[in-house]
Amino acid sequence: MFNKIISTSDIQLISNHKPFPEEKMQSLLKGLDPRLTELYKKSVQFFNRLNDPAYFNGFYQTIKNVADIIMSENLLGIEGIFGVGHLFYGNVDFRYRMYNTLKQAAKKTSYYYDLGKYLLPDIDLFIVYKNTQGPISIFSETACLKELFVENSILFNRQWNNINRRLYHEITNGFKIANRNEDPVDEFFNHGRLHVDLFPIPADLFKESLNYTHPQYFKKIVFFRDMLFTCHPLNIKNSELLITLNQYRKQVVRDILKLYPDKNPLDMVIHLQPHYKNFISTYKELPLYLQNLWKPIVDEVLSEKK
Repeated sequence: MFNKIISTSDIQLISNHKPFPEEKMQSLLKGLDPRLTELYKKSVQFFNRLNDPAYFNGFYQTIKNVADIIMSENLLGIEGIFGVGHLFYGNVDFRYRMYNTLKQAAKKTSYYYDLGKYLLPDIDLFIVYKNTQGPISIFSETACLKELFVENSILFNRQWNNINRRLYHEITNGFKIANRNEDPVDEFFNHGRLHVDLFPIPADLFKESLNYTHPQYFKKIVFFRDMLFTCHPLNIKNSELLITLNQYRKQVVRDILKLYPDKNPLDMVIHLQPHYKNFISTYKELPLYLQNLWKPIVDEVLSEKK
């Protein structure tokens, strides 16, 4: 399941859901900086093109190439790189997310560049690396976890300029990577370049968290509890990451079978897990992709009981 290449045959839009209420977005944009309307149009155009299988697969390959280049630099002892965010939870109608986040952000600011980032397509990578600053636990204080996240992000930034230069010049298969020293809104609007976001997570924290599948622990896994459910391996140096991730997902199913022995476990994974509540309420197409992702895991667990 882990080496399966994502394609549009796996991620299809569901047509029986109500279409996105475009009039609401237009009403929201009307009261904001007029440049946001043009930015929105460019972003929608990008996401619409992902319905073309060739374009979709080209975008996936671009993300894979980005991960390969980062891994080749041996940055901070990286053990694995996963794709997260759009594309890896399905080719959903991203306008739902745009509208909800922009609406909330507009209550706090009217600044074009602050609001514009909520309309951008980008590439999100979940990076698991060897922590050099001592062991860390999911039971540490939330403030400590956030501080560690910031510290490690800074460490990544020290070497990121060199990597970004490579990405800027070497990714040439129809998609372009933004210069990280320029504003990502301008980079996309003026040049069609995509910003790369990194989410660095210490390997010991990643591995420990996979031992805790009960809902009482979810709030402790501050940065990536949602990512664990839909992250897609792109370049894995330490194969133990895949083993532990698969074990985590199977344990989630086992827990569901104990709690809901008379229910369909696949339905329970998709509709009851708190990881998915916000996603499903935002993306009407998501359940189909989750079925494709989780059915092999559910089947594997059910086969254990025979």
